[in-house]
Amino acid sequence: MNQTELKSAFQGYDAMSTMLKTHSYEEILKAAAELAGMPEETLEQYPMGGYSKGMTSGAYRFVLHDLLKNIQHYDWLYSRLEDDASRLVFGNLLGYRIFPAQSFL
Repeated sequence: MNQTELKSAFQGYDAMSTMLKTHSYEEILKAAAELAGMPEETLEQYPMGGYSKGMTSGAYRFVLHDLLKNIQHYDWLYSRLEDDASRLVFGNLLGYRIFPAQSFL
């Protein structure tokens, strides 16, 4: 996976879900770190404000592993959202968890 593939995954929820089902943690981490312009080890330790459950580092690693492990549950939830605004917000939150850029918030 490269930066271009990662960027194209942010076109919508379905693309992000497919990426999470077809790429490994290491592939996604590498592409996200390259896109962010930081070493993989630095991104892995990135604190994900409000989601770290008291952790001061390593939250990104935890969040990405959670997404990969539970994508079917996220798909289930997404399929039950009834309006475009809710689906957009949910997709942006998922995007932020894959690539923690303020633009998703």
